[in-house]
Amino acid sequence: MNRFLVYMPDGNSSVEENFPDHYYALEENLWVIATKLNTCADVYTKLAAENSKRSVIVKVDEFYGFYDRALWDKLNVWINDQ
Repeated sequence: MNRFLVYMPDGNSSVEENFPDHYYALEENLWVIATKLNTCADVYTKLAAENSKRSVIVKVDEFYGFYDRALWDKLNVWINDQ
């Protein structure tokens, strides 16, 4: 699956509804999601249909950092999840 970093003010319901089993909340208005969608534009179209048009979506092909272990576990599971 492809992984994306999504920043979307007022996007809570849209992220949770569109990616119910494939999102991880990092901070308020900031998530990591996994999807079979291929591009940032595809994710934007799916999320912004009924919400604020303000958002930033970045495809995550590589990652590194220090955070809760659950985030890294999710990202690693999603790499091979088809």
